[in-house]
Amino acid sequence: MVKKEIFFPDPFKQMGENIPAAGGFGALTASAGIGKTAFLVRMSLSSLLRDNNILHISLNNPVEKVCLQYEEVFR
Repeated sequence: MVKKEIFFPDPFKQMGENIPAAGGFGALTASAGIGKTAFLVRMSLSSLLRDNNILHISLNNPVEKVCLQYEEVFR
């Protein structure tokens, strides 16, 4: 899939371009079922489309489950 073919609302437009700042670190915590993973996947994909590197660490989910979250966006 080509970047130009991918379209979804950009979460950075409402939060600002420098969150977190270059070289910075961001963390998200909340209760179960709030939508943390969905939010992080959306933010990560938006960042990847800008040619930025991301690191997604899940303390509870196996790699396969996290990968499924990313794949769901493209279905």
